[in-house]
Amino acid sequence: MKLLPVSLAVLLAGSAAGSGYLWHTSNVTRAALEAEITAARGEVADLTLAQATLSARLSEADTELARVRAANAERDRLDALAQGLSSGLARLAATVNTDLAGAWTQAAAAQEALFASPSPESRDAFRKALEAAAAHARSTGEVRAELAAFIDTNATELAAHRSAELEAARTRVASADASITRATHAVGQTLASLRDVPFTALASEDWRTTTLD
Repeated sequence: MKLLPVSLAVLLAGSAAGSGYLWHTSNVTRAALEAEITAARGEVADLTLAQATLSARLSEADTELARVRAANAERDRLDALAQGLSSGLARLAATVNTDLAGAWTQAAAAQEALFASPSPESRDAFRKALEAAAAHARSTGEVRAELAAFIDTNATELAAHRSAELEAARTRVASADASITRATHAVGQTLASLRDVPFTALASEDWRTTTLD
């Protein structure tokens, strides 16, 4: 049996020891990698679950947002209907209480002036005042008709959500209609009484009535 040189024996021993070290190191690295892979898979599973939960919450949020938007749109539409009704009533009140009433007051003043000092001029002034009142009555009637049409078109929804306002508006429309009818009738009759009727009064004959008021 030959003896190996000391240096070769040491080298072989070292090689054997190094192989064992490398094998041990390889096993440790593999175990660590497997642990990391397992941990990563767990994180992926957690992220997948979190994503599903987030998606569900986002879907619920979208549904709630759509519901809120629909509710807001419905509220805005009903508010617009109420505003339209309120605006129509305000316009009707202005035409009846300001325009028509003012024209009727001016006609009454012109009538008093005619009675106080009858003349062709005062009669013409009275006629013009009556014609102005008739024009205001017609314009007021148009405003009343527009409001009545708006009420008829939206009566179902107004009755469901603004019943008190609807009934008040109908009452105002009916009252305005009565006022317009009375004014139109009175103006028409008065204008008819202002017609020109020629007649002759001869000094040689007895006085005859003209049959005019």
